[in-house]
Amino acid sequence: HCLGQWCYALASMNWIERKASAAIGLHSSYEEALTHFLRATELKDKYITNLLHIAKCYDGLGQHERAAEFAAKVLEIEAISPDDVAARVEATALQEKLKRKRK
Repeated sequence: HCLGQWCYALASMNWIERKASAAIGLHSSYEEALTHFLRATELKDKYITNLLHIAKCYDGLGQHERAAEFAAKVLEIEAISPDDVAARVEATALQEKLKRKRK
């Protein structure tokens, strides 16, 4: 999961940040982040924050149906921690964003 977060952070940077990061040898992609998040799901399948990041990766890759599927999975799991609650709020916002993209 931590490697996925690192890769996602690099992949989601704006153009200038990506260029600066690449200049010092740091680069990644949504695909790479997704690989790490999916592997983490194999180890712990109901980790809300991880599922949210999977949804965000799919959104970044333009795979909006898959993104919506994983955002829905986030909302199916009971929130236990404050991080879970925050992830559920973000998943709800992502679902709304994805609905607007479908129109």
